[in-house]
Amino acid sequence: MYGWQEEGREQFPRVERNPADQPARKPKQARKEKKLLFLSKLSQSSNPFLCPGSVFIGSQSTLDHHQLRPSAASHQSHHPCLDEHYHPRSTHNPPEWTVRVTIIHSDHRTGKLSGMMQADGLFNNLNKTQDQHTSSEAKLSSTTMIITAWEGETINLKKSAHELWTNQSEDEENDFKIRDFDTSRSNSTKRTNSIFGKTSHSNDLIYWSKTKAFIHFKSIDNIFDTLSNDADFVENLNDQFVLMRWKETNFVNCDSTQSGLSIQGFYYVCLEKRTGIIEAFYYDPASLPYQKLSLKPIGTNGYGFGSMTIL
Repeated sequence: MYGWQEEGREQFPRVERNPADQPARKPKQARKEKKLLFLSKLSQSSNPFLCPGSVFIGSQSTLDHHQLRPSAASHQSHHPCLDEHYHPRSTHNPPEWTVRVTIIHSDHRTGKLSGMMQADGLFNNLNKTQDQHTSSEAKLSSTTMIITAWEGETINLKKSAHELWTNQSEDEENDFKIRDFDTSRSNSTKRTNSIFGKTSHSNDLIYWSKTKAFIHFKSIDNIFDTLSNDADFVENLNDQFVLMRWKETNFVNCDSTQSGLSIQGFYYVCLEKRTGIIEAFYYDPASLPYQKLSLKPIGTNGYGFGSMTIL
């Protein structure tokens, strides 16, 4: 069908197309595949679960605590229920406390991220059997919620299998201890001087092998060789998981003398890309192995602390 329209002094026919002659739109499946391809490319550089404002909630508990050597525990362990003066009633019900984690900053270009960690119920199981510890235990029990700030890094195994190591080199003759956080450190500082401190490669393998990413390995000795020589495995691992290290840097709502706690250790973290579920293991040479942190995402609205006042 034709109509007419004026343009200057001349008239030109205006074509009105028949709807039947219109080019067919792409089917929904094609648009869906295009969207999935876009999301796939996006996931290689960033992860929606690690965006600022993302909140995770779950719990942390002790594993294999009955295997602890008495000399291995310090009085100021990461959690008081791991204290050498604490004796769990049953090995079938290890101590457990609620944890809430919020992502404050995340930069996929540098692999750096930071956030807050809120722990509740740390002191519910403290025994008050010794009079000489009454005052300190009363101080601990009065602070039922502990908030810490943490910094972390994502691990890019596609860049190098050596990224798995907390320290690129190791000296087995040295004591592998966690270093204090140094805010003045340079970005060019080698990882041996990082906030995560020094730990052996064998210890790295032991802790990483407990995560979903590597738990199927029958021998931890095969993990590094596979990462070094099997590109397909590395690609599949990168498609499924985000590996990270998290290090608590300071207390937010109290100080170490008030809480009686130490945050000298760090976490080996494994996030499942499809679900956002986090599984992490806390390492501190002065604390019990192995403290497991299990978290699930609950949303990205705000920072997850509600109306709480930071002291």
